[in-house]
Amino acid sequence: MHVKEQLGILVIILEMCKGTGWCSGVHIGALEGEIAILTCNKCKENASWSELQNSGYAVEWSVNTSSGFLKLTQTEKVFFELNSLRLLGVTLNNTGVYKCTLRNETHIVESEQLELEVYKGKCYNSNYEYLRSSFVDQSTNLICPDMELFSSTKHRVTWVKDCDKIITPENKMHIDRTTKIHAGHYTCIYSVEYDGKEYNISKTINLVVKDSPESMDPKMTFPIGTVAVEVEIGKETTINCTAILYKDDPFVTLFWQKNNSFVSVCVDNNHVCSEDGTIEHTEKQPHKSYQMISSLIFKNVQEEHLNMTYDCILSSTTKGGNGSIVLIKKKVISTDISHSSFLSGIIMIVVLMITIVTVIVICVLLKVDIVLAYRAVTGKDETIGDFKEYDAYVTYDKASSTSSSAEEERTFALEVLPKVLEEQLGYQLCIHERDVLPGGAFVDGVLEYIEKSRRLIMILSEKNLDSERQYELVTGLHNALVDRKIKIILIEYKPLKDLGSLPESLQLLVKSNGTVKWKDSESMKVNSRFWKKVQYLMPAKKHVSSDPEEVKML
Repeated sequence: MHVKEQLGILVIILEMCKGTGWCSGVHIGALEGEIAILTCNKCKENASWSELQNSGYAVEWSVNTSSGFLKLTQTEKVFFELNSLRLLGVTLNNTGVYKCTLRNETHIVESEQLELEVYKGKCYNSNYEYLRSSFVDQSTNLICPDMELFSSTKHRVTWVKDCDKIITPENKMHIDRTTKIHAGHYTCIYSVEYDGKEYNISKTINLVVKDSPESMDPKMTFPIGTVAVEVEIGKETTINCTAILYKDDPFVTLFWQKNNSFVSVCVDNNHVCSEDGTIEHTEKQPHKSYQMISSLIFKNVQEEHLNMTYDCILSSTTKGGNGSIVLIKKKVISTDISHSSFLSGIIMIVVLMITIVTVIVICVLLKVDIVLAYRAVTGKDETIGDFKEYDAYVTYDKASSTSSSAEEERTFALEVLPKVLEEQLGYQLCIHERDVLPGGAFVDGVLEYIEKSRRLIMILSEKNLDSERQYELVTGLHNALVDRKIKIILIEYKPLKDLGSLPESLQLLVKSNGTVKWKDSESMKVNSRFWKKVQYLMPAKKHVSSDPEEVKML
């Protein structure tokens, strides 16, 4: 072949490349384990590539890697055939970008990139299927795509539907009379041999079966049956009668009647008139369709028009239809609020607000009773799993004063508190004078037993604190205020006349938490307000009972 002829062929190829998008990226899919065929410049015939090869031109294939494009060489699973690359038994690792390059001995003429996706799972991937449409009652032929790829290779063909049903072992599949059950994915499987081993390549056609437009009659869409239409007296109203057509049929008409007489066409003086049916094209899937509209116009609705029946008639050469409308007066909802309604609304709001406030006040006043009742019903126990030995550590004035008040406080701490909290309510108290063996280091003992307790009960006193009481106080306040390891219950056994006599940190605690006040005879009963408040501040225990029948006098 002469040089001019070679150049002429090359020019033709380049022009066709520009016209067909040969130089742009192409996406190709292949099922894992099958053959992937990547064709360079699909617009060319194989003979043209043969002529180019005879003229000194060659096609090189490379694959994109992390180091750039790597040139491919022929192996037992990589074949070059004219302008195509064939990868046998592909795996997911073969997914990537491939490049074919047309070149001679000195120059690169053109190149094209193709993207291969290897997928697994079912026998097809919807991204790489061929779409085929057919109509009900028509014959359908399905032909294996890309048959020319194996025109010179011995092969056999198998058809399957939706991946699990073998249809026919032919290159072409014929459906004599198509129905909706024929819709689905048809996969044509080529089986070919390379070096004595059989490989498959799949091509899938998605067959969509539509209703035949020729067999679909026009249908009325509004009104269907008899429809009541609300109107306002004195206003203009337009009512559209609509029908859907599946072909532009000049013999289809849509019009209005009243008492079997045509409603006149609109002119200037007509109070009630109709406009001839107009056709609008719509893109209603799955078929192209048309909407026909005929309008019934009331320029000024009057009382005489109410409760009258107007019929819309659809007439065609195949099948017609009809529907009716009846005008009814629109109910006008008054927006005016009467004085009585306004007053009723105000009263309801006031009652609601009073109810809310009352509920809040009751909840605040009865908070202790509500919480204790909740604990009794649910059996809530906060002590499980906290690894504490005592429910409360009790500290009180241990001064050697012989005054009656000091003795009363000591009796309250050593006798009254245990009698109620331990014997009747089931708590376990730690009282240093009673429970800690003498002889040990006092400081270490106080710290140890406070850390073993869930609460710290302090019986307040205005007298000067002795060294033991001071240390208990400092340790307890540190755990409560700084480390937040323990909650403090402040009991005001005798009224505090001068809050300033207390340490400053304790004053702050009294102001923030408040105290539980002992009121002599009023507090003698276990179900008194005093003991309920103490029980409320103590940890919830499953066996604690607040049953009023168990109340005893101290």
